[in-house]
Amino acid sequence: MEETKIIVLTFLLFSVITLLLVILHESFHFLTAYLLNLSPEIKFNFCCPSIKYQNQESNFKNLLVSALSPIIIIGLGVILQDYSIYGFYTKVLCFSNIINLFPVTSDGEVILISIIRLVKKI
Repeated sequence: MEETKIIVLTFLLFSVITLLLVILHESFHFLTAYLLNLSPEIKFNFCCPSIKYQNQESNFKNLLVSALSPIIIIGLGVILQDYSIYGFYTKVLCFSNIINLFPVTSDGEVILISIIRLVKKI
């Protein structure tokens, strides 16, 4: 019975860590869009927050809003010094944000399109 409680509590703690990192990721998108005067809004898609902002056709601003959040989260994973199983799990989730830099995600698509458009202007 005690072992079952530990498993359930561990699962709940992993779920909370995951949810907090998702919220942190989206918060960085929101903060960046807010600081760039893009009128961000919080939307909820099946319990997960996402950020929608006014596209002003500024490729540089779009690049910042899309790229800064995963880069900051990856940086947090680098500096995190907790070596418990929960710290390791948090680091893995932080490092998994590298996927958001590739065009298989909406962040990555915006990053790629913004970079292509910025390079074309040169």
